[in-house]
Amino acid sequence: MPPSSRERHVAVVHDMSIFIFAGYDGVNRLNDFYEFNTDNDTWQEVIYSGSGQPPTPRHSACAIVYDGSMYVFGGYDGNCKSDLHRFNFETNTWS
Repeated sequence: MPPSSRERHVAVVHDMSIFIFAGYDGVNRLNDFYEFNTDNDTWQEVIYSGSGQPPTPRHSACAIVYDGSMYVFGGYDGNCKSDLHRFNFETNTWS
């Protein structure tokens, strides 16, 4: 199932996939996380594990991939944020 239509999300590339996180759907800020596998042209929601929590629903953040993790910085969740979150692709955990 593909993600809902949105704007102001972040998109990064890791291995052979494109990852979409957060954004704004015209009504709500989001913090869902999707993977588009470019090998088989399929979408799937990324299910995270562990005790870490994803960032609050937000839009207008920025993100990079470095050393096997996605780093998400800032954005807007009703307030301007300056927090930093890490998603580890190997362990599927947020910190």
